[in-house]
Amino acid sequence: MKGFLPTCLILALLLTGCQVAEKPGDDRQLAQLPVIDRPALEETKQIAKENRRVDEAVAVALKDELYVGLKVTNFNRFFLRSIRKDVHERLKDRFPGRKVHVTTDSKVFDELSRLEGRVRKDPWGMDREDLRRKLYKIHEDMKG
Repeated sequence: MKGFLPTCLILALLLTGCQVAEKPGDDRQLAQLPVIDRPALEETKQIAKENRRVDEAVAVALKDELYVGLKVTNFNRFFLRSIRKDVHERLKDRFPGRKVHVTTDSKVFDELSRLEGRVRKDPWGMDREDLRRKLYKIHEDMKG
């Protein structure tokens, strides 16, 4: 009888100490989702299209950064620098708290367009770190 109580106590401690803790998967997953502000993206595209030389515009945002791709064709390509400057200034005035990146490069425009499509199609399936990596690559491509 004297050995029974300590044995039960040790057994109870082992069982409670060796239980598998539940993983808070949902909380962690929600924290990793990209921040998508759809109204701001639509407004960004509208502001970019206000410039009569811009044919198409795509936009992707992550937290405080805004990436905008502009499609400019034909004779308007002679004015790429002024188009970028005009759209950049308008977006900077409208979104003062964000870093704005504007490009007219067709390759970068295509990459941004694909990324925007993925984000719009399945915003919950896109990993925040993956989105950040892709946007960093696009940012590097914008530099040259």
